[in-house]
Amino acid sequence: MGLVRLILGFDKKDYIELKDKVESLEERIEKLEAQNEDLRNALTKLMTVIEYLRDELGQAHNAIAALVEEVDFLRQKLKELEAEKEREASKHEPVEETLEPPPEMLEQVANEAEQAVESHEDSDSEVEKLVIETIKSGITSPSDIINATGLSRRKVYAVLRKLSDEGVLEKKREGRKVHYVLVVPIQS
Repeated sequence: MGLVRLILGFDKKDYIELKDKVESLEERIEKLEAQNEDLRNALTKLMTVIEYLRDELGQAHNAIAALVEEVDFLRQKLKELEAEKEREASKHEPVEETLEPPPEMLEQVANEAEQAVESHEDSDSEVEKLVIETIKSGITSPSDIINATGLSRRKVYAVLRKLSDEGVLEKKREGRKVHYVLVVPIQS
């Protein structure tokens, strides 16, 4: 045992070992402090990213809320437009007025038509008179005139066109339905 060891309680060799251990621990502490600093920097960056993402998420949430409001508004507007379209369509639907002449009149016109067909008096003037009489009785649409008189479709349309061109009849349109009216009263 050496004198130094006796006085100090350790010798030079113990001192060097202890000094090496202290230096080693100091190096470890420095490394840990450096790692700690790196972790703090990383945590700060992470907190910045989290804050940025939180802001972005808030903005996205606000944008989604605005879009939901806009979609709801557009849905409501669409419903209003569809309702308006239905109202407009119902206003413009052709109103089928039942202007059917009394059955006696229809029977009379049908009888006259049969007589004209049976007697073969198909001359133009007779056909014109028959069409005019049919219109006078209240049957004014071409298809009803065809049904009431028994004349061919071609013949009825030719007569209606001729009488319209001559100014005797006037063509009136109600929606998709066409009616003919006498312009000048004609004596039978």
